[in-house]
Amino acid sequence: MKTLSFFLLSLVVHQIHPSRFKTLDETVYQELRQKSIAGSTVAVIQGDSLLFWGAYGYANHEAKKPMTPDMLFRLGSTTKMFVATAALMLVDQGKLDLHRPIQTYVPGLSPKLGNITMHQLLSHTAGLFDDAPMVGPADEAALGREIRSWKDDKVYLEPGRFLSYSNPGYWLAGYVIESIVQKPFADAMRELVFRPLGMNHSTFRPGEADHYPMAQGHDKNYRVINPPANHAGTWPSGSMYSNIADLSRFVIAYLNNGVLEGNQVLPRRVIGLLSTPRVKIPERPTGWYNYGLVSEERHGATYVFHNGARSGYGSMIRMVPRKQFAVILLANRDGALMGQTADAATEMFVAKKDSAQDRTFTYIRDGAEHYEGNYICPPNIEMELFLRGILHVKRGWEQVPVRKYSDTEYHNNIFPFTVTFDPEGHVQFIHMELHTMKRVEQ
Repeated sequence: MKTLSFFLLSLVVHQIHPSRFKTLDETVYQELRQKSIAGSTVAVIQGDSLLFWGAYGYANHEAKKPMTPDMLFRLGSTTKMFVATAALMLVDQGKLDLHRPIQTYVPGLSPKLGNITMHQLLSHTAGLFDDAPMVGPADEAALGREIRSWKDDKVYLEPGRFLSYSNPGYWLAGYVIESIVQKPFADAMRELVFRPLGMNHSTFRPGEADHYPMAQGHDKNYRVINPPANHAGTWPSGSMYSNIADLSRFVIAYLNNGVLEGNQVLPRRVIGLLSTPRVKIPERPTGWYNYGLVSEERHGATYVFHNGARSGYGSMIRMVPRKQFAVILLANRDGALMGQTADAATEMFVAKKDSAQDRTFTYIRDGAEHYEGNYICPPNIEMELFLRGILHVKRGWEQVPVRKYSDTEYHNNIFPFTVTFDPEGHVQFIHMELHTMKRVEQ
């Protein structure tokens, strides 16, 4: 256990005997080596207490600068739970109706965009394209310019019909928040979320983040990414800067119905809205998307979580409300997710039940013509199903047989997926990795 530093003093910290977390320490170092991650910070929380925190490896591998626990990371898509919280704060204040068309708050959008609701944006059911450009304009007006440039063709699925993960959907949600508050998005987030929670080091602005200790983003070869990637037009989907102390404050408030240090810092209604499952994830039998969070049944408990991956960084926040447990993991390598460490920490508080036995599957020969075709979630997520003796799937360079477990459940050797058939019995949509791919007519 490291010496408690000033930035954690406002949190309740239990001095747990270091030997209890020895295995967790070992797992962190092992995962850093296996995944070529320069460094990481970790926090373990139970109830209203920070039980453990640690800093590992390097903040700058090239300069051999050690990681410290107060350092900021850029989160990636873990950002979405905070943007959803900001929107729900506006709901609680009576300034936003989740089910009214967003043209109520942002007039002048194209007709299809204007009729989308905030509920659809926050739950990824708006039918919007997906993209994640890392580099772009740095001025904060870029968010509005990006949104105002969109036409109806950005909506490729019928809104409300399917879950399909969309980073641009959260850009649009961020612009709705900005428009209601009538302040730049970064200021709106500070007013609605960071200030009430005392997240005093969290920001979206690189210029503000530069005033604090920073974990430098690295590629998979331990090289510092310089200049750091930034695109102000995409901040709401995955560009929040924060550290484990600030994130712990949010997590403790979430686990305790909005109460932090004896104060109701987030309304109970907001926590309830965040915690409610909204749309089934087709390829995950027990998975749901809430608002900015995924919920899933594992080992007899509900896990609530989100991961984040972006240029130079990866992050995970996993909470198990029934056990009043959470783990936070921040890493400074492209898209690095420290799942082994998350599992090791979780198993200290949540009993792991025996895993299910392998399920029976078949290969598809007869009727393969009902599946063959190209499927896309624009602009870049593509999948092809084709017959080569048996049905195969092609993604990039990979070509593997499709395993069928039921009439809708399949596997492509890496990810499970499900399908939706049209009335003639042909596959019309493929659902995989939270995305919905639509058949492309040849």
